[in-house]
Amino acid sequence: VLSSAGIFIVSSDALYNDSSEMSYQLYGSAHGLFTSITANSWNYMDESGKIYLSCANGVKTIQTLREKEESIEYKLALNMISGEEGEILPEEENVYAIGKKDRRIELEPVVLNYTLSRPYVQYYLEGFDEHPIIARQDEVDVIQYTNIPSGNYRFRFAVLDENTMQPLSEMVIALNKEKQFYEHWWFYAYLVFVILFVVAFITWTLTRI
Repeated sequence: VLSSAGIFIVSSDALYNDSSEMSYQLYGSAHGLFTSITANSWNYMDESGKIYLSCANGVKTIQTLREKEESIEYKLALNMISGEEGEILPEEENVYAIGKKDRRIELEPVVLNYTLSRPYVQYYLEGFDEHPIIARQDEVDVIQYTNIPSGNYRFRFAVLDENTMQPLSEMVIALNKEKQFYEHWWFYAYLVFVILFVVAFITWTLTRI
């Protein structure tokens, strides 16, 4: 069933019988359909099961028959990364600088999946996450991290093989967070100097009494 929200996959029997407990799957932006389907349009499905859809920005194709996962080419992208002050733009390809005052960041990775498969995806922030997080593609939305210390990190996002759970496609994003002034070595050196100066001054004052 085609709709403005995407494509609903339902049982034909449940649809004809108007079942009150109708189960369905929705294939939309999470599967790479980042557009709306033209209302009352004529669409086409060829013998291989590929549907040609008339959409707002052109013709899109979706493969309905299940292919072997290893033959599917998944493309990964980072839709957006934002901090507390708004969107963070890349300094260069796949390299982002996080502001030293950003206590929370949000990442929105996407899988451009023009099939009806629901592959497993894996993501983790090297140097921060203790272990990778695995979920179905449509279960992953915006990923949040809070209280990240300063340093250099790598965010890894991958589509996994259904059988081996090994990466089929992987995207790596470099995240570099600036240090606060109190995290630099010279700040601690300054503190030590001030403490030694105060102790010396107090000692000198007491010896003068």
